[in-house]
This record gives sequence, C-alpha cells and structure tokens, in this order.
Amino acid sequence: MEPKLGGNYLADRLEELSEAIDKYYGMLNLIRNQIRPTPEEIHEKPEPLIIYEACKELGISRVADCLEEQPYIWLLEWSVVKQRAELHEHLFNNSIAANKDL
Repeated sequence: MEPKLGGNYLADRLEELSEAIDKYYGMLNLIRNQIRPTPEEIHEKPEPLIIYEACKELGISRVADCLEEQPYIWLLEWSVVKQRAELHEHLFNNSIAANKDL
C-alpha cells in the first residue's frame, strides 16, 4: 500500500475527524435519552474537540499565538470541529425545544 501524501492524507484525516466527532455526539445523544450505549458506541472525546472547546472558552487563538507550525492545516481541522460541534449543539437544542412543545 502506498503512503498517502498531501491533499489525500489531509482529506482523509479531516473525514476521520468529522466521523469521530459525530460518533462522540451520537454517544452523548444516547446518554441524554437515557439509553445505555453498547461498548461499540462508547467513544472518547476527540482531542481536537477538546482543544477547540478550551480555546473557545478561554478566548485563545492558537494561530495568532504561533502555537501551530502549519496553521493552514490546523485551520481546516478547526473548521471541521467547529462545524460538527455547532451542528450537534443545534440538533440538541432543537430536540429540547421540540420536547417542550409535547
């Protein structure tokens, strides 16, 4: 098997990150609905999501503070994390609002 280079590697990494975030929020959704996740459904919070949440909460910019050597890659990763986190927060908030109407 040939090693993945450049854009292919990055695209695959971002797709894996997106899937990991979706699985993590899927597990949280099961727990919120009082459904015990199976061992296959238990997922740790992805490290980029932990970093994103910490930076967001503390108001720290990793790029502006030169904490990243390749900011363009990190910005793509940040974008994926931000989009997926906001999507799941929106879905959760709308499900709460819908349940209040019942």
